Amino acid sequence: QLIEDIQDGEVSTLITKDLSRLGRNYLETGTYIEVFFPNHNVRYIAINDGVDSIDNAQMDITPFRNIINEMYSKDTSRKIKSALHARKIQGKYMATTAPFGYKKDESDHNHLVIDEVTAPVVELIFSIAEEGVGLHTICNRLRKAKVIKPSFHKKEMIERYIDEEKMYDWDTAYVSKILHDPVYAGNLTVAERPTKTMRSKKRQYIPYAEREVIYGTHEPIIEQNAGTMFRRFWRADRPLSEKFKRI
Repeated sequence: QLIEDIQDGEVSTLITKDLSRLGRNYLETGTYIEVFFPNHNVRYIAINDGVDSIDNAQMDITPFRNIINEMYSKDTSRKIKSALHARKIQGKYMATTAPFGYKKDESDHNHLVIDEVTAPVVELIFSIAEEGVGLHTICNRLRKAKVIKPSFHKKEMIERYIDEEKMYDWDTAYVSKILHDPVYAGNLTVAERPTKTMRSKKRQYIPYAEREVIYGTHEPIIEQNAGTMFRRFWRADRPLSEKFKRI
């Protein structure tokens, strides 16, 4: 909105606390200060850094300050990533929401506990997969059995309107994600899709075989055999409900 106001000639002076508040990408910030603002007759002031675009002497050192701001931002980013990685190595679950089939432990939000409402659905998906059928068959059987898909479980809890046509419309990509996710065997992956750089929001894909896995971090929903996620054994204390046995 600010850029649009400048382009419309509604801004004569732009003031920020310091240069870092304008931006920490030195290339982009430099373009604004040295090209965009002058082209639109906008005076720029950074109070704490003593920058005023009227003073040419002050503007000569501004690019170096922008570079320092970006270096500081990169250093902060590295420290945060390092701290998060250390906690994940300890088996801490750091995501905002729990994966389908689990919920966050009320006494420790970095620990997962089995959700008795949604865990049977996960067990059912693995049970059908054991028969050797494809993803489309699994989705069709879930639809016919009217098993509510994950996104609508959240809507039910907050009593929102549910679209009857979509609430059973399971997606093959999501089912595949469940079948490949080590979390259901009681394990956590350290990094699945990390960002490429601090500036970029794009994420790089790490193949399942190459992901770093921390074992035994929480109670499994699906028991693992010989390291294979698709082979499971029912636990005597967690039998399938009568509804799911018929699917």
